[in-house]
Amino acid sequence: MQVDFGVLRSLHQHWPDEELHVDEQARVAWYLRYNGHDGDDWSLSNHGSFIARRVPLTEERARLVADLRAEYTPGDAPA
Repeated sequence: MQVDFGVLRSLHQHWPDEELHVDEQARVAWYLRYNGHDGDDWSLSNHGSFIARRVPLTEERARLVADLRAEYTPGDAPA
């Protein structure tokens, strides 16, 4: 599940600078940082134009993810 931070890089580019993907079954989280700007060291990219890091989904991180979901999930958005 991707945690949506609600911010896009620009109106012309449809990918965020940072993404967080959580696999609760596997107990891991993937943090992706966009690395395709001019001046970025593209040799560091390991997932397309992103740098991806895999981290264990500890209890503390799971709580942080729950807090992020609560913060960034629209509560009363029209259907």
